[in-house]
Amino acid sequence: MPPFPQLTPAEIASVTTYVPNAWDNAFGDVTIQEVAVILEDLGKSEDTVPMWAGVFTEMQATRGQAVY
Repeated sequence: MPPFPQLTPAEIASVTTYVPNAWDNAFGDVTIQEVAVILEDLGKSEDTVPMWAGVFTEMQATRGQAVY
């Protein structure tokens, strides 16, 4: 799933509570504090790679540009 950096911790908590609890599953709530801790840890990581990195080579992108 691609990242959605514009979402607030409260919005992320809402989505991550809704998805696993949908369809009568009972996984419980995800708190804003839990999300904030995870986001802090993500900010420390230097191993992040953009979602589209490595999907197309430069040559493929140039060739597709003419068709698009």
